Amino acid sequence: MEANQQVIISLLREHNLALQFDPDMWKDNLVAQKILGVSKSTLLRIRDPEEFIYEQRGKRTYYYLPSIFPKVNAYLK
Repeated sequence: MEANQQVIISLLREHNLALQFDPDMWKDNLVAQKILGVSKSTLLRIRDPEEFIYEQRGKRTYYYLPSIFPKVNAYLK
């Protein structure tokens, strides 16, 4: 699972660079919480490794925001 996720993350980064997308779509958990308007516990509760694309760097978790918006919107409805 972890190896597959790392491959997906690498491919996304390459894809973003190739298409010249803003690399700022990767946000740490504090910024993601503010943007999404949810608490830390809510973000952890709805975080699904099958749907969310995230990367653990040290003690911080970085989320790829386009993978989070649909799940958070569905949760908040």
